[in-house]
Amino acid sequence: MVGTVSYPYAGTFDGQGHTITFTKDATEEIIAPFRYISGATIQNVKTTGTITTTSLKVGGIVGMAQGTSAILNCASSMNMSSSLSDGQDVTIGGILGMGDNGANTTIEKCVYDGSISVDRAASGIVGYFRAGSDASFTLRNLVFAGEITSTENSNICNIYRDGGATKTVENCYYVNKANGTATDGTQDLAKLRSGQLAYEFQGGNATQYWGQGNLNSSRSDEYPIFTSNASKKVYKDAGASRYANSGGMLPDPAINGNLAWKFYPTAEASCVYMLPAEKASSYTLYGTSDTYVLRVTSAGATTLVLPFDVADVATGIGAEVKAYTLTFDGSTVRAFLVTSIDADNPVLINAPEGDYTISSGKAHDYNFNYATEHTETTYGALTGVYNTSLPFSYVPEGAYVLQNGADGLGFYRVTAEDPIKITSFRAYLSAPSVDVKEFLSINFDEATAVNEVKNEEANSEKVIFNVAGQRMGKIQKGVNIVNGKKIMVK
Repeated sequence: MVGTVSYPYAGTFDGQGHTITFTKDATEEIIAPFRYISGATIQNVKTTGTITTTSLKVGGIVGMAQGTSAILNCASSMNMSSSLSDGQDVTIGGILGMGDNGANTTIEKCVYDGSISVDRAASGIVGYFRAGSDASFTLRNLVFAGEITSTENSNICNIYRDGGATKTVENCYYVNKANGTATDGTQDLAKLRSGQLAYEFQGGNATQYWGQGNLNSSRSDEYPIFTSNASKKVYKDAGASRYANSGGMLPDPAINGNLAWKFYPTAEASCVYMLPAEKASSYTLYGTSDTYVLRVTSAGATTLVLPFDVADVATGIGAEVKAYTLTFDGSTVRAFLVTSIDADNPVLINAPEGDYTISSGKAHDYNFNYATEHTETTYGALTGVYNTSLPFSYVPEGAYVLQNGADGLGFYRVTAEDPIKITSFRAYLSAPSVDVKEFLSINFDEATAVNEVKNEEANSEKVIFNVAGQRMGKIQKGVNIVNGKKIMVK
């Protein structure tokens, strides 16, 4: 333990985001990793471990604070217990055991989420502040997220106990009441779960984060977590009081709502919002750096619609990727090669199997209300879908969906007996009510074809697809796509 009654610790201890594991089985009074401090600052550190004692005054980080001292930006998951049962106030605090007479103690941005077992007298943050003519304490931005069990249920508090010292207490929260009866502090679960407090705790810390995972999800962390995991850092949207993680969020299947795509933020204003549980389809998505990962299966083809432009398909998606707009006259689907994709214009993609990362390359905001503003968008014969129910959305009856089915890769008609589902950022074929067919093949625009077979070395590796996007072992009569180039064999 650091510090004694004669020589209390009086420096600045900066844990730099590290964790101290501390285990102690004691009989003496005042037990903590920092036993006595006076005129000290303890910051940026987490403690964990176990303290068991038969005596008094135990703290998850500091045992006794004297002089003018501060505990800043710290966390404790320490499990502490005392077997003392002679009617005395044991005095255990999740962060600080006791503030001494005349002490001026500040505790800010701290969380305790361990367990305390005691006969009587304990608090989630401070076990007790003694009174004195010049004693004072400041408690600001604190969270008690642990548990306290007490046999007598006497002198049990969520945040602090004090003997009448001058005090300032602001923004102190608890997840569950200590022993179910304590009344101090505020139980604002919405604020705790939203990420707001984690964002406020973060401040200018560069490598140690007050993180929070799965924001606004049924799997959400209940409160800010002291962590070095950068993906859990919480960002705030510049235009609204909404919060999200740096890596984006995926929908939670437990929530009845809609599927969002991931935004990968590069600036403070960039984030992605989890779907609100009450009505997921009416939320708004904000972002400044937009990235979408397109997955192409072994079929070699898919549909795509994006809310931002792709100026050049070859450089913006992949050199082997071809994009086509489609027309449909009721009997024939025709595909026309395009070298760029405009926002909200759905296209057919022909590409080798794999994941293709598509970025907007611009810094701008998108505000999508998927329920009203941006549910679907139509261009040519394709209708792009942004708004999809988890995990998929059913396509309207009578429309066609690209599938690799019994008749090969093409568009299959959706019937009441055979419903078909698609996910976000895909498209279906809008069908006029004439000459209804169950399957539609795709005719590619021959004006874009190369009308002769290029001579290539026999041992050169060829990746060959037919016009339906199916991979072939050799070049065949008709239109072939060889190593991303269209070749016509007559």
